[in-house]
Amino acid sequence: MIFRMFNLKINASDRAEFLKVGRHNLTTSIKTEPDTLTMYATHADSAGTDNYIFEVYQDESAYDIHSHSPQFKNFAEMAKKVVKERTIVQLTPELLVEQINSFTIMDSQAIVQLNQVNLAKDQLASLLPQLRQAVKNDPQFYACLVGSDVDNPEKITILTTYQDQAAAEHHHSLFSGTSLFLHPDTIVSHGGLDYKKHRSH
Repeated sequence: MIFRMFNLKINASDRAEFLKVGRHNLTTSIKTEPDTLTMYATHADSAGTDNYIFEVYQDESAYDIHSHSPQFKNFAEMAKKVVKERTIVQLTPELLVEQINSFTIMDSQAIVQLNQVNLAKDQLASLLPQLRQAVKNDPQFYACLVGSDVDNPEKITILTTYQDQAAAEHHHSLFSGTSLFLHPDTIVSHGGLDYKKHRSH
């Protein structure tokens, strides 16, 4: 599995083009690439200049297919012109779990929450089963993607997606630290992810 987070900064004047080309990239890819598993395009600020992108691929071959697709090349060309700052975080997948059905979310039709916390191995091992069970038990808890920073394994990224604010608040006790609520632009997924990394003790 490949799991990546991108933080892309743009100018507000480029927002419409960034949204349009990015949406075409995601919606086309999920239709034509079975091993491009889920993709999130979100923004953190009201102007849409601080963007967070999340991608999960089955393997390197799947990413290679995506990176050579026409829709991705169009996005990459546009990004060269409009992205002012770029940060990429390579994540080791720890837990990837979703509701069984495919889903497409556009224009803030859900709650997306980002938590970045430092957790020791035993703390993470305790949390992951709770998160997985929460998704399995609640159809309004759409997805939970958890990854550890490849360069700093105790730095954990947790991305959760809910139907609405009430669903998010219901699971609030699972999370520590400050939550960043992201505005969904385009989220696409085949659904049914259920991956947990095997950890040796």
